[in-house]
Amino acid sequence: MRWIVCAIIGAFLACQTRPSSDLPPAPATKSCAGFASPDSTVYEELRVDVKPAIRVSPLLVYPQEARARGVQGRVVVSAIIGFDGKAEPSSVQVVHRVDPDLDREAIRYVRAAAFSPACVAGRAVRVHVSIPVEFRLGGR
Repeated sequence: MRWIVCAIIGAFLACQTRPSSDLPPAPATKSCAGFASPDSTVYEELRVDVKPAIRVSPLLVYPQEARARGVQGRVVVSAIIGFDGKAEPSSVQVVHRVDPDLDREAIRYVRAAAFSPACVAGRAVRVHVSIPVEFRLGGR
């Protein structure tokens, strides 16, 4: 009988103990998705607490005409990423051109991508970013 009482008390105490402070804390989430800021300010990328990152990368299609001509390079696209993590379509523009075919594909790619939103003080904000889109032919 004494053994049963000790087992019950031991089980009760085991359930009541706090985790050891030696354990590392759980990683804090930095996502502010769903917590939009009440203002519509467009921040520069250096002024946000958490920068946007590509969550869903669409397939980048190398334009056949550019491939046939051996054109390659890095197109830089400027865009405003909204509260929802999507590029605002009217804001997407090429700031460093390589070739008209590659430029068009880079714009399509950025418009189709899904980003984690930028955050300021735990709220999703609109942010102006520059996105490099690399086009490389194999073996070069």
